[in-house]
Amino acid sequence: MRALEGLQYQSQHENSVMRELAEQGSRDSASVRILTILTLIYLPCTVVSVSCSTRDSTTTDCCHRASTPPSLLTRTSQRVVT
Repeated sequence: MRALEGLQYQSQHENSVMRELAEQGSRDSASVRILTILTLIYLPCTVVSVSCSTRDSTTTDCCHRASTPPSLLTRTSQRVVT
């Protein structure tokens, strides 16, 4: 009889530990979901802002032509051709 009572106590203790772990996992899941939503909002904005702030003579700046004057572009292309 004592063996069954001990087994019952261990089973109850194990169930309470498993319940606590499940609740903690649920809270962690909610935290990860919030971080994912924030990342989905801020990451594209960051990529766009970085691409708009980077200025290079070979790339366009936010769908606009590079700031290199056309006269310099034609001089460079003439040097390459000749």
